[in-house]
Amino acid sequence: MTKDLETELNSRDLFMLFRNSIVAGDVDKTINTTKKLLTMGVTPNKILDLVSEAMDEVGYRFESNIYFVSDVLLSADAVNSCLEIVKPYFISSEKSDIKIVIGTIQGDIHCLGKNIVKTFLMAKGYSVLDLGEDVPPEKFVTEAKNFGAEVIAISSLMTTTRNFIENVIKIVRENFKEKAPKIVIGGASVTQEFSDKIGADKYCKGPEDMHKYLKLALR
Repeated sequence: MTKDLETELNSRDLFMLFRNSIVAGDVDKTINTTKKLLTMGVTPNKILDLVSEAMDEVGYRFESNIYFVSDVLLSADAVNSCLEIVKPYFISSEKSDIKIVIGTIQGDIHCLGKNIVKTFLMAKGYSVLDLGEDVPPEKFVTEAKNFGAEVIAISSLMTTTRNFIENVIKIVRENFKEKAPKIVIGGASVTQEFSDKIGADKYCKGPEDMHKYLKLALR
């Protein structure tokens, strides 16, 4: 076995351990594996991708009634411990004038996916206003106007909140005759098919996906 192949196999094992530690809500193991990933030269972007994969699994388990709120909160603690370690590694010379309001839609109190995306975008030089969780559709639009945002980013983990996402789009269309902010949606409860159906501007699978979209759509 070559050294490169051995390193690749070790990385895959560590990726699995890292994801599993978040799904299990094991903060200590998440901290240890995050540090090991960074030591091995794994990029912060890749680590955030792994976090997103883990949280998709947490979201699935919650929607399937396998996990309870307490389980999700444990995973949240694990994610937050990872983000605190990874943040300093996001050294970027990029600077953007694009302003973004981001929040978790009404009826959903989960913040993990939102916080991951926010951390990444701020590290990339974007101005980001975090509206928090359980945000009513009207507040997204009002805050976007006040902030001068070009983008409204909506996170959702629960399928029961989909109607509220659609309401954001309706209100935006009613209140902006021109230069309406782009509506970007993401999270375990939404899909490309749903995005197309409600007329969102973009469905993003993760922070890197959103960054690429912003560079193309708003340059």
